[in-house]
Amino acid sequence: MQTHHAHSNEEISRSWIAHYVRMGRPSSAAEIKAHDDDPDWWAVRTLMELDRQDPARALDITFLIAKGSDDAWVVENLGAGPLEDLIDGDPTLLDAIALETASNPRLKEALQSVWQGEMSDDTWARLRRIAGS
Repeated sequence: MQTHHAHSNEEISRSWIAHYVRMGRPSSAAEIKAHDDDPDWWAVRTLMELDRQDPARALDITFLIAKGSDDAWVVENLGAGPLEDLIDGDPTLLDAIALETASNPRLKEALQSVWQGEMSDDTWARLRRIAGS
């Protein structure tokens, strides 16, 4: 289901943030599953779709999310989710990410929650430098 065309980047980022704020830190796998019924889950799903279909737009939305929330749980999920997926899919996005961190310090915080996974060691080292860790 493609819902991203009907929503602006700002709407997606606000609803993505609202989902993770409302969800809070889950204490069990069952609690995580229960949050799939959240009214703002569509934004999480939409950003996952955009990661594959329109990475540039997905990256713009991640920048808005980082600017739009100082909630630690939101920032951690931004790093461990959309940012990690985007960088893993296209390491050249680190150029834009590095530029954005100059005016978006929470983006640096989010980068600290990215896991290396399948990233090359060179990409991982560059990401760690940008994140300041």
